[in-house]
This record gives sequence, C-alpha cells and structure tokens, in this order.
Amino acid sequence: MGVWKAGFTLSKRLFLSFFFILFCLFPLQAQTGNAAAFAGILNERGHFNPAWVKPADLYVGIPALSGISAKVDNNFLSWNSAVIRTGGDSLLLNVPGILDKTRGDYARVRLEAEVELLHVGWRKRRNYFQIGLSAYTGMQLVLSKESLSFLLQGPGPQTGKRRLDGNRLDFESYASLYFSYARKLNRRLRVGGRFKILQGLWNVHVPDLQLVYDAKPSVDGDSPLLESVRIQGSALTNFPLDNALQLGDLRFYPFRNLGAALDVGLSYDFKENWNFSAALLNLGFLVWGDPSAKEFKSDKSYATFLYEGINTEYLNKENGDWAKDLIRSIWDTAGFACSDSGAYVRVLPARFNLALSYTVDERHCFGLLFQAELYNRYFAPELGISYTFTPCEHFALAFSNTFSRGHWLNLGIFAVARFGPVQLHLGVDRLNAERIGDMQTAQVNFGLNFIFDRKTKGWNADVW
Repeated sequence: MGVWKAGFTLSKRLFLSFFFILFCLFPLQAQTGNAAAFAGILNERGHFNPAWVKPADLYVGIPALSGISAKVDNNFLSWNSAVIRTGGDSLLLNVPGILDKTRGDYARVRLEAEVELLHVGWRKRRNYFQIGLSAYTGMQLVLSKESLSFLLQGPGPQTGKRRLDGNRLDFESYASLYFSYARKLNRRLRVGGRFKILQGLWNVHVPDLQLVYDAKPSVDGDSPLLESVRIQGSALTNFPLDNALQLGDLRFYPFRNLGAALDVGLSYDFKENWNFSAALLNLGFLVWGDPSAKEFKSDKSYATFLYEGINTEYLNKENGDWAKDLIRSIWDTAGFACSDSGAYVRVLPARFNLALSYTVDERHCFGLLFQAELYNRYFAPELGISYTFTPCEHFALAFSNTFSRGHWLNLGIFAVARFGPVQLHLGVDRLNAERIGDMQTAQVNFGLNFIFDRKTKGWNADVW
C-alpha cells in the first residue's frame, strides 16, 4: 500500500498546496500542536485519539518512565521581556516589556505536566486493550489585557469609571486509573474509547475576579486617585487555607475527591492513503469533598485608594520570599474570606481534535491536526502541521509547526526508535525562539517501553 502514482490527482494537489502554504507562509491563530501525533509506530498516539493505536501483541511501559510530558504555553510572557538585570546584578520588573508583548484581549499562561506510572496494552484479533495509571498537574491563568495593565501600573492616565472582568485562575492535580478499548470494525473504520476513574489531589478555581473603579484626576497632577474601588469574586479550593492565606498541613484523603472522565474517538480511511480522525477528550468531572474543601468570597470596597502598580522592589529583595509576599499582598487587597465549607464539583477542561493525513509509500506522512480546549470559559484553538518520515519499522522522525495565538512559528521535532524489545521516544515541541530566555512556549516528551509482537507484512499502525 502507499505507492505514489505518476501524475498528481486534484485532491493531492490541493492538499499538498494547502500544507506547504500553512507551513511556510500563513500565520494562523491557534494554540498547540505535537510532532508525535502522526508517528504510526508510536504506542502513545492513543493520548491524542483512543482509536489511534499501534497493535503490538503486548506493550508494557516501564513504571514512571513510560510517558513523561511537560508543557509551558503562554501568549505574552518570557524571561527576557519581563525582567531587567541592573548593574548591581539585581532584577527589575520590566512593565512596558510585558505589556508590549501582550497580544489580543487576554493574557494567558498554561502549565501542564503528566507522567505515566503504569501502562500495559495488548491485542486480541481486531481488539486492542490498554490499562494504565497516570498523574496529572495543570494550571491556567487568564487576565484581560486591561486587567494586566492595571495590575502592573495602576490606572495610568485613564480616568472615569471602568470595569475589569474575565480574570480566571485554575489549578488541578489528580491521579487517573484508566481502561482503553479500540476495535477495527472494517477495512476502513476504527473506533476507540477510554474510561478514567479520577482521584483528586489539589484544586484551586477562581471563575471570574472583577474589579470596578472610578479614577479621578489628582489635584497635584500626579497619578489619578481611585475614588472608589470594588472587588468581587470567589475562589474554590481544597488547600487548607485560612483567611490570612496561611497554609495548614497538606493531607491526602483517598476516596474523598473522586471523579470520572471519558475519551472517545474514531479513525476512517476514506480513500487510499488518506485518513481522517476525530476525538473528544476529558469529558468528565471531579467532586472535591475532603474536609479542606472551602469557598472564599470577596465583596470589598475601598475609598480614596492610591494604586500605582505592583511594587517592583519585591524582585530586589535579597532575603525573604518575594513571590509569597507578592501573592499575599494581592490576596489581602482582594479581601477574600471563607464563606462556606463543603464539597463542590469541577468540570474538567474538555478537548477535541480533528486530524487529516496523507501517507506516501508508508514512509512519508503529511498531517494536519486541529485541536481545541475549553477551560473555565476560555476557548483555546490550535493548528499543527507535521511531516513524519518512517524509513523502517523501528524508527520514525517527525517535524512540526504549531500556529498559536500570538505565535505563528512554534517548531517541534520528535523521534521514536526501537532497540530489540525496547522502544524509546523523545521530542521537543512548540519552540518559538532561539534562546531559552525569549521562549514563551515549549513542550518536552519522553518515554521508555517494552514491545513484544510478531512480524507483520508492514509496520503501519493501520495494518491489523
């Protein structure tokens, strides 16, 4: 299968033209891509779509090394743009640099880390089964651009009544025990699903922090005075916090923070060498019901309030924890106080993806991968394109680019190789700068696994 026939058909011409225009010229706005998505010999493709599997007779992941992934994604912040090093080797916050880099209406920071603690997969005729245990931690902060400007430099020259909203924060950490099943229904169609039982660890959820103020010109011509300020919002968390933001003893409560989630997907070969797939991921919830689960609320007002921005001297402190001092000052100013104790439910960030690929001679795969995430009312779409070269059944090399909000160039490279029964994969993705200090996005993937299977006529994942 997979022979490039003489003479290009119209569909080939349109697809390849579209692919190279995207790769070289067109700066679409989206979020995340991954070079590993179209590596057919990789077992971990199932994380993108449970219908995408490599049907090895037996696959065993090395505990805690089967799959490790870490990702940083933000559309405005880098070390070199945020911090200035002075002659005395102290650090200053570069407020103009931060605001200048902010693109769009919102500033967003997203951090994720995941590790596979246990992963086993096996094939039985047209059926493929997987069981596994993983741990996940993720955080997302979203600030409106106007809120970020106010937080860093106060009202500036603007006067009058203003309302700042759309500011959200989420942090969650949980373990996941999952069972996955995929089946080839016929020569063209494969379907798959993954059911996950979740054990929550830690959670913070701020749905919308609002600030309303009325700025009046000052008498002496300095910064405007905030004649009235009102802060409103709520925060749900199971961290053992009191009203002074003092953290008590962290404890683990098994079977008190439980949830469930479902992933479903399909893969369809609608034409020779052409494949279309779709998946819905993370359709689920977590019930946070341990004794530390609380809701904090704020409805605080100030009169004749002078605020000129964050005190940048926090960064110059030689002693003390400046980050903790900064967070505590924001918490105290916001006026959060415990209003209720008890269980609450949080919906997981739902994701979906659509993929289209064209494979030539089983060795060359051109792919388009559109992904999107809905997280605390923030919609983050993405588009990744990739080329994967698979010269033999034991090695594949992939190159990709991701078009993201504020960044049209996010390069990635991924390799997977097999040495006897051991398969190793390693990749870096979404790199958008030559120097580490200038990067705003980055992703690292690593895994080490054992594979035991019989020889087949081909190595493409669809041959089963």
